[in-house]
Amino acid sequence: MFPYFALVYIVEGRGTWRSGERRGRQESREVVPGDCFLIIPEVWHSYFPDEKQGWTQYWVLFDGYYAQSLLKQGIFSQREAFFHPGLDYSIIDHFKTMKLMVENNQIPPLPADGTPFN
Repeated sequence: MFPYFALVYIVEGRGTWRSGERRGRQESREVVPGDCFLIIPEVWHSYFPDEKQGWTQYWVLFDGYYAQSLLKQGIFSQREAFFHPGLDYSIIDHFKTMKLMVENNQIPPLPADGTPFN
């Protein structure tokens, strides 16, 4: 389990995504280019690339009052954690912009110890 929210976007390769318990069993899906999934704090999950093919991914970790509020309202939910926006270079550009903002200290990094901040 993970203490933060994470949004993962797969742009190349294949793999597997598994998460939580749904109706008494674990949900599992094949991951292909253009898939995106949300990891919710403290919910069991596993995801990994195909051993032979691997994958290229973009991801961002986040937390805070607004993210927690979206979870409480049901906008973020485990039932809707996996979706397929398709390959979209504007999405990739957003991930790259967020990375640059963290590198330039425009966005503070999350605490390494998993302590949430609001």
